[in-house]
Amino acid sequence: ISSCAHPVVVAAGRLSRSKGFDILVDAWVHVARAHPEWELRIFGEGELQDELSARIVRRGLQGKVRLMGFSTRLRHEMAQASIFALSSRSE
Repeated sequence: ISSCAHPVVVAAGRLSRSKGFDILVDAWVHVARAHPEWELRIFGEGELQDELSARIVRRGLQGKVRLMGFSTRLRHEMAQASIFALSSRSE
């Protein structure tokens, strides 16, 4: 059980429509307002990278949502976070 000591949420997967990161970024607007100390880190690569980057800027979430790219240390990153978010549309 997470102690939520580290204000970081991690999500990971291919940056594609099926993974629902667009929904997660949109939802993060509400999290950022209520809990400005929390950060969302999305790990992965894919065809929606530019679109997600633009969405982050449009929503004013720079510094609150970060696209981290591919990581060989994902297990470590997840262990350092307090929450793992799964936003997939079909999983």
